[in-house]
Formats: sequence, structure tokens, C-alpha cells
Amino acid sequence: MASSADITRRQSIALVAGESSGDLLGSRLLAGVRERLPQARLHGIGGEHMAAQGFTSHWPMDKLTVRGLFEVIPRYREIKGIQEALRDKLLADRPDAFVGVDYPGFNLGLEEQLKKAGIPTIHFIGPQIWAWRGWRIKKIQRAVSHMLVIFPFEESIYRKAGVPVTYVGHPLAEVIPLQPDTAGARQRLGLTGPGRVVAILPGSRMSELKQNGEGFLAAARLLRQRDAQLQFVTPMAGDHQMAFFQEQIRQGGYEDLDIQVIRGQSHSTMEASDAVLVASGTASLEVALYKKPMVISYKVNWASYQIMRHMAYQPGSVCPISWPGTSWCRNCCSIRRPRPRWPMPCGISWKTTRTSSACCGALPTCTMRCCAIPAARVPMPCAKSSAPVAADLGSDGPLSSLKKEIPMPKLAPQTMALFDDHTGEIICGVDEAGRGPLAGPVFAAAVILDPARPVKGLRDSKKLSEAARDGLALEIKECAMAWSIASCTEQEIDELNILQASMLAMRRAVEALSTLPTLALIDGNRCPVMSIRSEAIVKGDDKVPSISAASILAKTARDAALMVLHDAYPHYGFDRHKGYPTPLHLEMLRLHGVSPVHRRSYAPVKALLSGQVVSSPAVMVA
Repeated sequence: MASSADITRRQSIALVAGESSGDLLGSRLLAGVRERLPQARLHGIGGEHMAAQGFTSHWPMDKLTVRGLFEVIPRYREIKGIQEALRDKLLADRPDAFVGVDYPGFNLGLEEQLKKAGIPTIHFIGPQIWAWRGWRIKKIQRAVSHMLVIFPFEESIYRKAGVPVTYVGHPLAEVIPLQPDTAGARQRLGLTGPGRVVAILPGSRMSELKQNGEGFLAAARLLRQRDAQLQFVTPMAGDHQMAFFQEQIRQGGYEDLDIQVIRGQSHSTMEASDAVLVASGTASLEVALYKKPMVISYKVNWASYQIMRHMAYQPGSVCPISWPGTSWCRNCCSIRRPRPRWPMPCGISWKTTRTSSACCGALPTCTMRCCAIPAARVPMPCAKSSAPVAADLGSDGPLSSLKKEIPMPKLAPQTMALFDDHTGEIICGVDEAGRGPLAGPVFAAAVILDPARPVKGLRDSKKLSEAARDGLALEIKECAMAWSIASCTEQEIDELNILQASMLAMRRAVEALSTLPTLALIDGNRCPVMSIRSEAIVKGDDKVPSISAASILAKTARDAALMVLHDAYPHYGFDRHKGYPTPLHLEMLRLHGVSPVHRRSYAPVKALLSGQVVSSPAVMVA
């Protein structure tokens, strides 16, 4: 029953941001709330940017700022205590809504309890379940009344899971100018020297500074040794971080680098720079929006890495927040991944291309002059990262002086012959998997083997057991010079036909390689149209090691995808027949009808759609 007291009561909105990026994004959200609800009470946990919008923080945001699995253990009781105290306060205050700004480890648990108590919960910045830890979707379903996402492809993911969702765009697109004013930013920061400017951004959390700070400073030392006029500037999120980083400089003996350490002003620092050393995260997106070349790096606790490396799903390795001109390398970004157990939703994907000579002059990559640009399908996140490094590319850019720090093997002609007996060529083997099934995408893989790290036991994937394939797939990803996996959807198969879709998937796989091959060896009797030379080899998956490796990666990726489809459509038995037209599969089709992942152009599916009786043929093999 409504009353005048309900009408005149001051509205209350509670928010929690647990780190600097969330504080910035939350402040943009609060600016919009203030315009619509100028008298609303805004409170919870946040930082300086949110406070500027009239937000009251009940606890310092720094109390929550920690990243990693084992890193959180020393502070678990303190953080859990804050969560419980805030929960009790909000249950007593009964705000009109609660907004969790990113920080899902803290916010989802709090949101679940508030939602049970009848308080509407909104989560701003959807957890990247498309990249890792996909099982959190079940908790999100329980905890979140409405999800606000910043990437358009995320909307369909949450909608399919039954979570109310709205795509709101990325707030940073409103904050960062389309055309950076480098000269103006340098004037604001007092950078008047003639040398080029390198921004150093090791992270905003104390745990990030402890892990990344020393490596970033060591990289700066290498740069200064080769260019005495370089200017370094480092923004810090707060006084505590600033004091800690300055102590790292002092204890490490880096005072001679004359690093200008400033409080805040991270955007001005990025805008003023010629190149950036940056910790992976929101900061790398900000640097990309400023159109600055960068090396992205991240270091985590060893034990955390051993666990987290098994939580990533995507079949590739490239920095997720990249821009043409952004540097990445397989040394920093590759990771061994187990078979995924969660959907790899359609969205964005990434491919590598040669960068312009101007870009390479500013920032060479670790292996080749490549950059990451958006392509078509599956997002491929960057994983574990170590100290920023670069290979010898003969460039004179501000970060090129790191180039000799990695020993790159010199390949003699007799060594190059190990690339599948094509002397002098850089060979990639290419194969596909999944042409015969009635459901699911067709996958393709491309692999450039490293002669210095041979993989034993390579052969046609169909002649290997599932356990052997999975083990070899991990070894291939670890040891190969470059590898990539691509696919074509069921819709593309129906539109193009399976032959053309297979050719397209193979071409996508080759184009996504981090190292540009000179020759592609294709399993079969046809070659896709590509920008490099190609050669078809009948039964090449049992003759050429690199094709065998590609066969294994394509097969394991498709098997993983079918396990995902089994989770979504368990009544079809995809875990048993992998989509092939077995008697069991055809019987399930007759019982349950055609699913969205079935290929409608295939005869048994087409016949079922037209009402014809479908017979059970002999079982087909992969």
C-alpha cells in the first residue's frame, strides 16, 4: 500500500567498486544517476572518482584491492568481514537498489544475499564468463536482477542464460578523446624534455605493484641504457601505492632513471606517451583508446597461475584488449589450456597482421611485427604474462632496446629443413575437423612447429586415443612456434556448404597465426584461397608433423565444443557421438527435433525438417 511517505522518501542506491578501474567506471555511472536523481543518497564502497559525484564510502576502497587466488588469503578474513558488515548495513537500510561495479569475487556473493532479501541487484560490467570461469553463470542467475554489459556480444550470452541484460556501451568511450592531445598532456605533466616519453603502468593494486613493479623498472633500466634521453612517467592510484613504488625505486637503485611518479592523472600520462609498458587489464584498453603502442605484461603468484591456467577456455592466445599497433608475443601471451567445459560464445575474435613500418619503429613485438585486430568469432584472451620483452627486429623505437634480451635461435639451413623438409621455408600445417557431423561448427587449426622444441608422437588425430590427443594438444600449444584455431558456424556451413566453410575456417586459422608463414601445407586435395603459397597433401595428417599437430588441435577443439553443446542440449547425446549421424543421434533427432546447432543443409536434418522418415546409416568416423 503506497503512502505520501513513500513518495517523499529520499531514494537510496548502494554501490561497491573494489579497484581503481571500477571507481572510474562507477563514477561515470553515478554522473548519469545524479542527472536523473539529484537528491538520491549514493553510498557503499568506492574511491575518489565516485566521491567526486557525492558518493559516501563506508570503508576505504583500498581494503578490497587485491588480485589473485593465493594473494587474497592473508586478507580473506578482513575482506569477508567487510562484506558481511556491509551486507548487514544494507539489509538494515534497505536501499532501493544495489549496484555491483565489476569486482565479481566480492559483489556476486553480496548481491546473492541482497537479492534473496528482496533488494534489486544490478551488476555493472559483466564477468568475462566467455573467457574463463564460465560456471559463474549459475551464481549470476541467482545473484543478479539485471546485468549491464559493455560489449555487444555479451548481451546474447546472458539473455540465453535467462539473466535480464542491457548493453550500455563502454563508459571509457565517452571519457577518452577520439584524437589525443599529446602536446597538451605533456604540458600538463611538465614533460618539457626533448626525449621520447615512455609511460610505466605496473598496476593500481598493491599486489600488482609487488608482482610487476620490479620487472617494469628493470625494463626501464634497459631502455635508458640505450637511449639516455628517454623520459619515464608513472601514475599511481593513491598515496600508499605512490610511497610503495618510490620505495621500490630507491631499494632497487633506479633513482638515476629520473622516473616522474605522479598521483593519479593516468589518462594524461597515457596521452602524453610515445609508448607504454602496461599491466594487463582495463588500463590496456585505455591505452588502446589513446592509440598508443604498448607492451602488455602481467605477473602472478606461481601457485595462482597453476590453478588459473586451467580456467581459460578460448582456443587462442592474444591480448584481449588490443589495437592496431599493440605489441604481443607468444612468450608473454601463450598458455596451455585444458579442454573447455563452457560455451565459447560467438562474439569478437582476433587475428594478427603485419603492422606498419611506423608502428614497428615505435614498438616492435616479441616475435614478429604483428598487431592484433578484431576479426569474426571467438574472443581469445591474453593469459599469463611475464616481463615485457622484444625480439631483435632491427627497429630503433623507444622499446626496441629490449630486443636483444631474448636469445633468438639462429636457424641454419639444415635446421630449417626440420620444417617438414621444405628447406628455407617457414611452414604451417593446416587441417580441419568436423566436416561429417550433423551439428556444431567445423574447426580448423594451423601450427608452425619449433625445431628447437620437437613434439614426439605426432600422427593423424583419428589414430590417437582421446587421452593421447588431449596430452599432445597441450604439448603442441606449449612447444610450437605459433598455433591458432578457428571455426565456421553452423549458419556459415549452411550458407556456404561444408567444403567452402572448411576452406574459410582454414584460412582464418592461418591468418590468426602470430608468425607469418611462407608456405601452408594443407591436408587433403584442395587449398583455400590465401595470401601465402599453399600446397595440398593427401593424407598429410599422417605424413607431415605440422599437419598432424594441426589435426590434433582441430580435433580436440571440436570435441571440446561438442562437450559444451552437450551441456546445453544433453538429450541429443553429443558427448557420445560428437554430432556424427550415428543411430543414437538420428533417433534423438526424431524424438526431440532439430536444435539450433544442427546443420540444416545436411540431408538427414533437411529430411526431418521436411517431414520425411530418416534412416540410420552406418556410423561415420571423424
